Amino acid sequence: MMKKNSHTLTVFLITMLIIVAIINSSCILLYESHLAGIDAVTLMVSICDVLASIVAGAFIVVQLRSDSEAEIERAKTEEARFILEYNMSFIENKELCDIEHYLEDAITHAGTGKIQSLSESRQSLVNYLVYLEGFASCVNQKLLQFEDIDNLFSYRFFLAMNHPEVQALEIIPYADFYRGSYQLFDKWYQYRMKNREKNYIDDVDNCNDVMPLAKYSLFKNLKFEKYLDPSINMCISHNEKGERQYYIKYGNKLIMDISNAEYPADIKKRMEYVLKKNKDIYDNYIGEQLHSDSIISKEQYERISELIYDTDPYIYPAMFGENGKETAIQLLPTVFENNQDAMFNKENLYIFKECKSDDIVGIILWVRGILDWDVKRFLTIAKNQNIDLPEENVWKVSNQYVDVRYDTQLEKETISLINICISAEYRSLGLGRLMLNEFMHQHTGEAMELCVLEDNESAVRLYSNCGFVRKRTSDGFSLTEMKPVCLEMKKS
Repeated sequence: MMKKNSHTLTVFLITMLIIVAIINSSCILLYESHLAGIDAVTLMVSICDVLASIVAGAFIVVQLRSDSEAEIERAKTEEARFILEYNMSFIENKELCDIEHYLEDAITHAGTGKIQSLSESRQSLVNYLVYLEGFASCVNQKLLQFEDIDNLFSYRFFLAMNHPEVQALEIIPYADFYRGSYQLFDKWYQYRMKNREKNYIDDVDNCNDVMPLAKYSLFKNLKFEKYLDPSINMCISHNEKGERQYYIKYGNKLIMDISNAEYPADIKKRMEYVLKKNKDIYDNYIGEQLHSDSIISKEQYERISELIYDTDPYIYPAMFGENGKETAIQLLPTVFENNQDAMFNKENLYIFKECKSDDIVGIILWVRGILDWDVKRFLTIAKNQNIDLPEENVWKVSNQYVDVRYDTQLEKETISLINICISAEYRSLGLGRLMLNEFMHQHTGEAMELCVLEDNESAVRLYSNCGFVRKRTSDGFSLTEMKPVCLEMKKS
C-alpha cells in the first residue's frame, strides 16, 4: 500500500512540474505570438495537446517502472517458493537424507550403519546426484542466484562432488551424465572464493566448520576441464621439423596465440588452463612405429596383446575362447615375434608409451591394402605353444569378417586401422586423439579407413574429430544371429 501511494505521489509531482513549465513557456509564447499576429486560441489548443501528450507519457513511464518492480517482486517470491519446495523435497526423501548421512559418516568415520556401502545403494546415490543435476540446470540457466542458495545447498553439493567414493562410482566414470554439476562446481567455487566464503575443498584442518575434503577436490580430476566449456579444446599440428605444435580450438576457430585473442578474460583464462594442462600431459607421451628389428620386452608384448584383445567385445572373445584375454596374452607375443603373420605382425604395430617409464598405454594395429591372413599358420603357432584355440570360431572370424572386410573393398594403398586402443586408466585425457594424430602425421596424405561399432559413441566422436567421415554401415561379426552394427569411416 505504501509503495502504491509512493508511485501516485511521484506521478503527481512530475505532472505538476511539467504543467508549471508549460504554463511558463505558454505565457512567453502568447506574448510573442501576439506580436507575430498568431491566433491565441489556436496556439493554446496546440499547447494543450502537447501538455496532454507529455502528461500521458509521464504516467506511462511511471506505470512501466511500477509494473517492472512488481514483476521483480513476483519473480523473487516465486524463486523463494521454488527454493523452499526444492529443499523440502530433499528433506522429506528418506533415501536422499540417508545418502547425505552416509557421506558425512564416511568422512568423519562415525558410521551410523544405515547404509553399508554406496555400491549397495547405487540407485539412491544416482537419485541424489540427479537431484543436484536438476539443481545445476536451474543455476546454469540463471533461474536461481548463488546469493540466494549458497547457505542452504552448498554443503550438500560439495559434500557429494568432492567425495572420493561418489567420484569413483558415478561422477568420474559417468561424467557425461553430470555435465551440469561439473559446470556448477566451477562457478560455485569461484563465487565462494570471490566472497571469501569457506570452501569444502580448501579447509582441511578445521574439521569442526567444514568437511576435510581438500585432497579429493574435483579440480584434481583430469576430466574436469572437459565439462566446463565443451567448445574449448586443445589441438595438435606439426611444424616442418615434425615437432608438435599446440593450439586451441574455440568453437570453429583455431587460436594459435591466446594472448592476442580478443576474448573475455574468463574465456582466455580457461583457454590457458586447458592448453597448459593438456600440454603437460601430452609432453609425457610419445608414439613409435615398430619395425622388424625393434626390441620389445616380454612385458611390453603382453601389454600390447592385452590392449588388442580389449578393442572388440565380439571378435577376440570368439577367437581365443573361454580364457580369452589370458590366452591372447600367451599367444600373440609369439605370433608377433615370429613376424610372418599378415595381421599380427610387428611392422603393423604403432605403440604409444609414457616417455619416462616406457610403459605402453595405447596401440594401433594397422595394415596397408588387402589383408591375406594365413589362418593355418596362426593355428599352427598356437599348437606349437600348446595353446588350445576354438578352431571353428577362428575360421568363422576369418571367413565371415576378415576376408570380407579386408579384401578387394580396400584400394591397394589404403591404410586400414584394424585396432585402436588406449588403456582404460588413461582414457578421457585426450591421449587417443594425440596417438591418432601422431600416427596420421607419419602417414600424411595417405587414405585411411577404419571400422567401429556404431554404438561406441566416444570412439565415433574421436574419429570424427580427427577427420574421418562416415562411409556406410554394415553387419559386424558375432557368433549369434544378432549382428552388431559397424560404422565404416574413411579419411582421404
